[in-house]
Parts: sequence; structure tokens; C-alpha cells
Amino acid sequence: MRVLIVEDDPTARLMLKSMLIKIADVTESTTGNEGLQAFYSALKAGNHFDLICLDIGLPEIDGTDVLRLIRKAEAEKCAKKAVVLILSASSESESVQNMLALGADGYLVKPVDRAKLIARLRSLGVELSAPQDPPKTLVHEFTALCARDAVPLPLLQPLLERIQESIKRQTNRDAKPAPSPGPAAANPGSTPEGPAQPTQTQPEALQEAAPQPAQ
Repeated sequence: MRVLIVEDDPTARLMLKSMLIKIADVTESTTGNEGLQAFYSALKAGNHFDLICLDIGLPEIDGTDVLRLIRKAEAEKCAKKAVVLILSASSESESVQNMLALGADGYLVKPVDRAKLIARLRSLGVELSAPQDPPKTLVHEFTALCARDAVPLPLLQPLLERIQESIKRQTNRDAKPAPSPGPAAANPGSTPEGPAQPTQTQPEALQEAAPQPAQ
């Protein structure tokens, strides 16, 4: 599944990406114009987006105009329509209702809940499949946001709890002792019948085999 996230807020964008990273190939845009260019490029290449998460209040071009232009381009190219979910702080805003009327498939109230997001995608028939090569920049982006104290506590605290749980699980797993070797492995020279007898060295064997002088 290919997803385009068009969101200017870095924290909201990162959190949404973290929810989708294991089931989608995610492309990010921070302005309405960037989002449109990403959409047009994918449409031209025949590699369309299955899902577009679109914020309403975007720089340069707002979400309403972005949606209008997306649906127009899809109609002109007779292309498969992407599922468009609106990102909004409230489900009651007039902008959300206008965008639903323009062809949006639904909305997500921020901060987005992952369980509700997945349930919504399944109800819309969006195929959830893991990408072949997921992006590896998520940790670096999150670290940069934390360095600027840009992650709000309501989002940071549950994430920290999950990190601590993961550390605990991995620590317990790595701390499990290796299985102790059996008696034979501990003492390779022993046998089930008893300890191995010492082997004669070559000089000792020759000395015993040599004939004794006549008396």
C-alpha cells in the first residue's frame, strides 16, 4: 500500500507515519503544493497512492483546494480514485463537511488513534500490506523532534511506556541462560560406562613390547 501524508505539523505527521510505517510505503509532504506535486508525479508514473491523509489547514494551498484538484486529475486521467481521509482537530468543522461533499472518504480527528485508523481503513476496503523496503529514517526524525521538545507529553508518555516495555522484553530474552551441556559434552573423555582410561604413549608401548634379556 502506498500512502501520501500531507500535514504541516511535524508531530502529527510523525505520529501518523509511525502508525502506517509497518503496513505501507509512506510519502510525506508538508505543504499543499508539495502534496499536489507528489500526487501528480505518482499519477504520471502510474504508481498511484492508495491512501491520502490530508490536513485541512495547509500552507500555500489549503486542503480543500488540494482535494478538489486531486479529484479533478483522477477524473481527467480516468485513474483509480485514492482513498482520502481528512485530518482535523474536530469532526464538526464546516471544512470537514465541505471536503466530504467534495469527495473525501472520511476523516480522522487528531491526535489519531491507531486502532480507529486501521478499523477505518479496513471498512473502506484499503488493502493493508507491509512494504518491501520500509523507510529507515523514523527513529532519526523522532530523535530530532525530541531534541527540540516538539513532541507533546500526551503523545510522548504512551510512546515511552511502549519503549520501556520493549526494552524489558528484549533484556529478559537476552538474559536467558544457555542450556547446560550434558555429561558427555562437559567431559568429552568420559563414556557412559565410566571415565576414559589413559592412553599409553608410544615410548611406553615400545618398552613393553621389547624382548627381555635372557637370564
